[in-house]
Amino acid sequence: AASHHWTLHAIATVRRESSRPLPAVDLSELRKRCQIAVSADQVFKEKRSLGAELGPSIRTAEEIWSGPGEILARTFVPERLRDSAAVYGAHPVLLNSCPQFASSTAPGTRQEAVHDLFLPTSIERVTVYGSFPDQGWCHLRRRPEEGAEFYGVDCDLCDDDGHVLVRAEGFYLKRARREAMAP
Repeated sequence: AASHHWTLHAIATVRRESSRPLPAVDLSELRKRCQIAVSADQVFKEKRSLGAELGPSIRTAEEIWSGPGEILARTFVPERLRDSAAVYGAHPVLLNSCPQFASSTAPGTRQEAVHDLFLPTSIERVTVYGSFPDQGWCHLRRRPEEGAEFYGVDCDLCDDDGHVLVRAEGFYLKRARREAMAP
């Protein structure tokens, strides 16, 4: 008989909060602060070179701009996942995509970030305020606590009017060195 072993990967508490106005961000102000264009295709190529193959269902960035300690990315739900997006309100692939461009806010220089992959290890809190449309914006802010081996970001997923629809706080990533990724 086959052994059924369950591996616990996450623990969460889900609760409904009372209705309140949606928080908002000023997208035009964010664009002024995030002026360095980062090629989404280049980010995916860098990930591939480090051993992380990101297929079309997880490539959710069209355009990425970087500023000191923050990223603004034009994001979308991939076509093949849009039918299932209504079930979630905010498709999980959008949160999963945060680490794709978070490496552009990694400690040290961008060149150092290209040599090592940072993988997500935990998220302190996720708040869903509303349903995310097929496309919108991701605003990542690097947290002040960091080390050479880890760093944290906060992430807002917003609609085109800047309304925050999903907020992930304390999204932590840990360095996975290239040699550790080898088969």
